[in-house]
Amino acid sequence: MQLGPKGSPKIIESLRECKHLELVDLHGNGMADPGATALANALTSNSIVAAIDLNDNQIGPNGARALSKALTKCASPGRLEMSANCLTSPGATILASELKQNKNLGHLALSMATGKSQRGDQGEATKRRVLQAVGSKEEMVVA
Repeated sequence: MQLGPKGSPKIIESLRECKHLELVDLHGNGMADPGATALANALTSNSIVAAIDLNDNQIGPNGARALSKALTKCASPGRLEMSANCLTSPGATILASELKQNKNLGHLALSMATGKSQRGDQGEATKRRVLQAVGSKEEMVVA
C-alpha cells in the first residue's frame, strides 16, 4: 500500500518529533511533491539522518527544490537515493547545484524523467550539467 501524496505528509509530519532518526526509507510510496515538501520541513528539525531513500516517489521539480533547500540548512545525509522520480532537467539541475554545497553527501543516486526533451544530446547535456553541479562525490549514479 502506498501512502500517496495525501497520506505521506501526515505520516512525515510525525518525523518532526524524532530528533535522532538515522534512516528515512519512503521508497515507492508515490508521495509526489506534497510529500517531498513535508519531508523537507521535517528534516530541518532533525540533525542525525544518515540515509534517505526516496526512489520511485513521483517527486517533481517542486519537491526537489524543497528538499534541496532543506538539505543545505540541516546536517544532511551521507546517502540520498532519488532515482525513478519525475525529475526533469530543471529539477535535477536545481537539486544537484544545491547539493554541491553539502559536504556530508557521499552517495547520490539520481535519474531524470525521459521524454522528448530529455532524449539524445539534450539528455546527455543535462547529465553533464548535473555531474558538474554536484562535483565529486564518493559514489554517484546519474541515469
